[in-house]
Amino acid sequence: MVHELTALPTRRDPRDKRVYEATNRIRRDGTADLLAAAHAVGARRFICQSIAFAYAPGPRPRPERPPSR
Repeated sequence: MVHELTALPTRRDPRDKRVYEATNRIRRDGTADLLAAAHAVGARRFICQSIAFAYAPGPRPRPERPPSR
């Protein structure tokens, strides 16, 4: 089973935790539902997709390419 549940907000503000309530809820409750379903059908693997962004300090916007050395 592949888990890709999300409810990302249209406006992202890391200081306002309320904008992430829906995605936190679907990931918490939805994950439990998916795990139960996977178990019920005898799934042997459960894969969860995620993403993270990290950028080195520098000018904005940051290009999507490796820095030159």
